[in-house]
Amino acid sequence: HTGFMIQKPLIEGQNYDTSVARQYVQKFGGVVSHEKAPSGFLAIEVRNKVSLGDSGELITPNNQTVPFKVDKILNAKMEIVDAAHGGNGVYFFENTSNVPPMSLLSLLV
Repeated sequence: HTGFMIQKPLIEGQNYDTSVARQYVQKFGGVVSHEKAPSGFLAIEVRNKVSLGDSGELITPNNQTVPFKVDKILNAKMEIVDAAHGGNGVYFFENTSNVPPMSLLSLLV
């Protein structure tokens, strides 16, 4: 994948199938919210789809990383859901990590 900055890309150099560049192994999942979460859960403002079974890491504002695996998701009505979709506000993810608000969720693709 050459891209626009190096030379004129050929049709083979374009990714029309997904919104993620091919060379990336992670995608931005969301931001840990200031919103209060139920005990044992973490409130995350989701920016891209996050599904059960996804894994990645939480990156804190002071650049520490914490492993993250999606085992249970609750929506704003506290209903169990299979996936959280970006642009729909805050979802609650089962997690006992004590990460501060504004930590980033980075998912493996």
